[in-house]
Amino acid sequence: MPKRTIKDNDILGKSLLIRLDFNVPLDLQGKITYHARIVKSLPTIQYAMGKALRMILMSHLGRPEGNPNPKYSLAPVALHLSKLLKAPVQFLEDCVGPQIEERVSEFTQGEIVLLENLPFYPEEDKNDSKFAQALSRLGEIYVNDAFGTAHRAHASTEGVTHFLPSTAGLLLANGARINDTAKDGISVLMVAVMRGHAKFAEFLLGVGADANIDTAGYTALHWAAGKWESIQTHDYPDPRDAEWAYLGGVPAGRLELILALLAHGADINARMTKGAPRYGMSLNFTQLPGATPFWLAAYATDLEVMGLLLANGADPTIPLRNGTTAVMAAAGLGREPGGSLITDEQSVPAVGLCLDLGIDVNAATTAGDTALHGTAYYGNEKVAQLLVARGADVNPKNKKGETPTKVADGYIQAAMVYTRPGVAAALRKLGGKTD
Repeated sequence: MPKRTIKDNDILGKSLLIRLDFNVPLDLQGKITYHARIVKSLPTIQYAMGKALRMILMSHLGRPEGNPNPKYSLAPVALHLSKLLKAPVQFLEDCVGPQIEERVSEFTQGEIVLLENLPFYPEEDKNDSKFAQALSRLGEIYVNDAFGTAHRAHASTEGVTHFLPSTAGLLLANGARINDTAKDGISVLMVAVMRGHAKFAEFLLGVGADANIDTAGYTALHWAAGKWESIQTHDYPDPRDAEWAYLGGVPAGRLELILALLAHGADINARMTKGAPRYGMSLNFTQLPGATPFWLAAYATDLEVMGLLLANGADPTIPLRNGTTAVMAAAGLGREPGGSLITDEQSVPAVGLCLDLGIDVNAATTAGDTALHGTAYYGNEKVAQLLVARGADVNPKNKKGETPTKVADGYIQAAMVYTRPGVAAALRKLGGKTD
């Protein structure tokens, strides 16, 4: 687990790779017109002066769009920083490569070095792993003190944490803004979780991010446990900074994300406090008040996540506020027209696990729907067979007076794209009736 701040690390005689935010405005002559961001970086640099073997500073400036452009050079920042520190700041005209590594290795007397603008390389914004590794070869400890870019998953903010022990600078650590949210409630931690960046999320948690911050009615653990299909831009000053895409579920770091959140106190049985903004998800978040992380994993029919949550104390019996249980969720109740199909191969073991945990197979929602109604809505034939085999009533009626078979017939007639005709026939073979 990363130590919270630079002050908690032994930096004596170490080479520090420090990410700062030197994105300052320049006039037409290349002079800095407002230096507040540089001034805010001084406490971290000054703390390390006289202790570190060397400091390698790095930042972005403007939007060079992956191409070297003298207009966006950090050379003026090196000169200005030197005046503020009353100490030399060596400027290097590149940021990666063997020549830069050799130049950096020559500084052994506590020197301060500023690298050229990181986004001169397109690999920076793309969070390219090889580029991040090249940056990591310049230091022994990574220090992130760039709060203004902390929500970006770039090579110099997220990628490098995979290769070096990482900690926070004084600005980032001391700024309570780590838990600030955008107007839609999205926090820096939530952006990291949405992007599936477990290492970066763990870093944020280690420097004070709240694992239980309520983001418009749900927490980071709710997001990590579910499976989403969405692309949304949140209202950060630079919209490019908060673009995320979760297509087909959380990336490979999903389990690591969940474990990191739990290790930092995330409530494993937290319930969504209200319906949340939809963002075009295949899960209808507007219909899920009361959902727990386990319920969402069951909805996603993700056995691996369900098992992980159970092993860490999740209560599988907690339903939605409207009574929808995890069995119903895995069976397909409440899925949206046009949503991605959950196959029998996914649903059957998920439903079976929920039943093994003692969830009532005949429980009904406030609208009277059961898990078997869910199979009718969503068309899972083998799930229907499993539910009946495990004791489900074949002909329960919801408050509209509909049996599962009648529901299945109605959706076939309406040509709903997500209902497979075979489920109606399967229900009839099991004794299903329409009256």
